[in-house]
Amino acid sequence: EPCAPAEPVSEVSQRAQSYVARGLAVIPIPPRQKGPQVPGWQHLRLTEAQVPEYFSRDSNIGVLNGAASGGLVDIDLDCDEAVRAAAAFLPPTACQFGRASRRASHWEYRTAPALDRVVQFKDPDGAMLVEYRGSSRSQTMWPGSVHPSGEPVTFDAAGEPAPIAGAELLACVQRLAACALLARHWPTQGSRHAA
Repeated sequence: EPCAPAEPVSEVSQRAQSYVARGLAVIPIPPRQKGPQVPGWQHLRLTEAQVPEYFSRDSNIGVLNGAASGGLVDIDLDCDEAVRAAAAFLPPTACQFGRASRRASHWEYRTAPALDRVVQFKDPDGAMLVEYRGSSRSQTMWPGSVHPSGEPVTFDAAGEPAPIAGAELLACVQRLAACALLARHWPTQGSRHAA
């Protein structure tokens, strides 16, 4: 007796499988959320065949940073000043993504040697400026997802993350954060000369 046809793999699962094929560790995230809910998600290492079991048609796709994804580091540009200055401070990379209201706000790299850490740079007022996310205990929502705002996350450049040493990349991010902080607080018209 013939078997029933298999249910077609969803677009979300296909996208997640393509990431696994690129050496990335994917984790399911509930629809329109940024954080995973699967217990022990930091240790989840799915094969392409396992992806459809974990991802629904409207799941978001998280990718583990750090060693879990071959030294992947996500540079998360959390303020407009960091997004505007990024190209002047960060090495070029063929993997960038964001959403309509904040294009190219994630720049991806593969680091060797890696720095297994998350480093956050904040304004003294508490606002996040930029994050260096290189720990396997951290994850980033990748294209194929829908941001909680309702905006789709899409690639600005869909190539491979650029290779770089972790310490060198962190130094670039430190300079970018300093620039973003200065730009946020630069004096207004009339007081620039004194500054």
